[in-house]
Amino acid sequence: MSFAFNIASAAKVHHADIVAFGFDKKLSKAFIELSEIIYKSDRLRIQPLKSSILQQLDETNPWYQRGEACHFLLPGAGRISAFHTADSAIGYVGFFECIENFGVAERLLASAVGWLHGRGSKIVRGPINFDTWHSYRFVTKGSEFPPFFLEPYHPPYYPTFWERYGFAASARYCSHQHDDMSQIVAALEPHYQKALRSAFTFRPLDLGRWSEELRLYHELSCEIFRANWGYTPLGFSEFARLYAASRPLLDTGMSWFAQDRAGHYVGFIFGLPDHSRAIRAMRGASGPVGAMRFLGARRKPTSAILKTLGVLPAARGSNVGFALGYLFHRQLLEQGYQQAIHALMLDDNASRRMSFTKGGRMMREYAVFDLTL
Repeated sequence: MSFAFNIASAAKVHHADIVAFGFDKKLSKAFIELSEIIYKSDRLRIQPLKSSILQQLDETNPWYQRGEACHFLLPGAGRISAFHTADSAIGYVGFFECIENFGVAERLLASAVGWLHGRGSKIVRGPINFDTWHSYRFVTKGSEFPPFFLEPYHPPYYPTFWERYGFAASARYCSHQHDDMSQIVAALEPHYQKALRSAFTFRPLDLGRWSEELRLYHELSCEIFRANWGYTPLGFSEFARLYAASRPLLDTGMSWFAQDRAGHYVGFIFGLPDHSRAIRAMRGASGPVGAMRFLGARRKPTSAILKTLGVLPAARGSNVGFALGYLFHRQLLEQGYQQAIHALMLDDNASRRMSFTKGGRMMREYAVFDLTL
């Protein structure tokens, strides 16, 4: 991992003015392009689509109907955003990027924290872009290895800078890797058979009904994860905006829904191939240029990502979660995938316990940090 910083310019940027803004297309573009300084020589980074970040910062983003944000840019050195909703005492900070200079990080954090304090926030939490439906978390262990698709990625000094400022980890996560699909399929099949005997049924994601499937994902997600740490309500328009573009990346055999004997949906698993190679090659471009780069670099992935697994409270303990896991890993075994990545699991939750008991090995650790004001 390599990050660029011109030491000769350190004193200059340390005393430069931080620019604060809300909706400004020119400044938003500069805000996005700041990351090019940080990752100039880095070949591992999977660059987010610039058009996607522009949409998130634009006033047409539905999130701004329930909250306000302020973005802070120190040209040539760093950036950060602060997010506030009137019904919460917790303010979020995200989109953090910074050269390897704690003085710069301190100024950026102080700007965001001060803005949130002025709006009544009692706790500042991050890194979180808007809320936990969006990108969040810092990598705290394993940052020397290439990232998989949809995983946080940043210089390893970011968490250190935040802790030095006064933040402390408030939630921890991990990702596991499995290299033997036959082993995990064999371990989960008895649970699948028990679920079938209990009259649960399972159907794969139907990409031909993508709009309807998105609405089902939204309804189930809001109900299943309502009691989770960091949960905030999310309207369907925001949810659809986040996931609508993911359709071309999906394989129907990796994502499944579960129904009870009455036909009610009680859970789902959402997985996808790890297209990190092809998306890395896009270098943040979208449209025809991005598509051409993606197709030019696309190869059959050797890894697949189990992104989300959820079961309604009433159906927990009934083998449904294990059965969904079986269907996901069975598809990987049949298609010849070499690895399964159980991604971004909160410590001490059911998904992590399932991953541990079926031979998963730790590949990365993450954390979200809090600062009490």
